[in-house]
Amino acid sequence: MLNHSALAGLLLAGGVVALMAGSAQAVGFDLEKECPGNLIVNGGFETPDPSQPDKYPKAPWNTYNKGWGWFTSVPGWTWTCLRVDWGPPRALEIQRRAVATAPEGMQNLELLPNATGVACQTVSLQPGASYKLSFQYGRLMTYAWRNADKGKFIKFETTADAIYRDATTKAPAEEGAKGKPYPQDAQGFTKLVTADTRQQKEQWQRYEATFKASAAGAPASGKVQIAFTTTMRPKECGSCGSLLDAVCLQKA
Repeated sequence: MLNHSALAGLLLAGGVVALMAGSAQAVGFDLEKECPGNLIVNGGFETPDPSQPDKYPKAPWNTYNKGWGWFTSVPGWTWTCLRVDWGPPRALEIQRRAVATAPEGMQNLELLPNATGVACQTVSLQPGASYKLSFQYGRLMTYAWRNADKGKFIKFETTADAIYRDATTKAPAEEGAKGKPYPQDAQGFTKLVTADTRQQKEQWQRYEATFKASAAGAPASGKVQIAFTTTMRPKECGSCGSLLDAVCLQKA
């Protein structure tokens, strides 16, 4: 198994930069055209469709409408790569213009700290090749429905890290994880870039990071886990999350 120092030799982060997502890009942005050769499956979170929840595995303890739904299976994505502080059952929330207009397609993911706080995908990289990861990160903006802020329009401030590690690395055991500080330790992941709504002028902003997959220390499987994880919850609502869309991983 590849250790953490060897993985650092596999993926060398460099040229990390954050870019604003202008309104022109947010309207009619086509991920397939803008990201040829995308290594990410379902990077726009267009599947599953919350308006057709019976077609997909969904969380049994949740209600659904045409705007959002919690699903226990989302094509390309999982949460099992990272231990979090919310016990099972877990789910990923897909939104269909529920609280925001997605910058790409009709749907986006909400990184919910109380459900998983993480979304991850395993990809295959070519040793020696350079790659660019880009994504749209959004601020949750809605009316509070309880507590002292009930009825107020709030812009929830959050941060999330785009991280990576060798796909053969296993997440720590879940036992005893619930109730501990969030997030847990790095668990073998290395950070590529941090998305921070406090630095965003618009609801959505594009972030990107470039890195190189070196031949030295490459995992035998050639597979790496790319993940997004919540690193700061909104103070007004510990169960409210941040928005993710248009995830693209391609050769630079």
